[in-house]
Amino acid sequence: FGEQLWQHTIYGSGIDEVERIRFDNNGDIILLAETQSDDIKTLNAIQPNFRGDQDILVSKWSTEGELYWLTYLGSDGYDYISAWNHEDILIDAENNIIIFGEVKSDNFPIKNAIQEEFAGATDGELSSSGFPIADGRLDGDGFISKFYSNGSLMWSTYFGSSGYDSIRV
Repeated sequence: FGEQLWQHTIYGSGIDEVERIRFDNNGDIILLAETQSDDIKTLNAIQPNFRGDQDILVSKWSTEGELYWLTYLGSDGYDYISAWNHEDILIDAENNIIIFGEVKSDNFPIKNAIQEEFAGATDGELSSSGFPIADGRLDGDGFISKFYSNGSLMWSTYFGSSGYDSIRV
């Protein structure tokens, strides 16, 4: 099967799950994870600290195992990347990284957005299925975030309505 060339372990004190691994046009590794850990060490991060119930981790590694950057991306609620075998990482010709998913709070990192405000239902409102929203749970909005290859955030936007929204490509 081959010789193991390198290994790194990224984990914290909570639940951490790698969701996707992709290669950019240079062969560098893009890793997406969901985490409930507030103690993962970041590097060159746009969001160095855990913010909520569950955040997304985005990182880029060389083929030799060098970590270029690792950042949290999240709000004070539950944030998810797309799942169920959908393409949730796109790499453009310049190796910029586009990720998609769902956010359940109104303080997700937004920059140069086409939709700056969270539109999902909040406490006391009815969900898209007609049930009352309670205890801070929200009908989510979709999000799209684009990172430059160096890990800085080019743009990030909500994409949703007052009902349940999630982006799957």
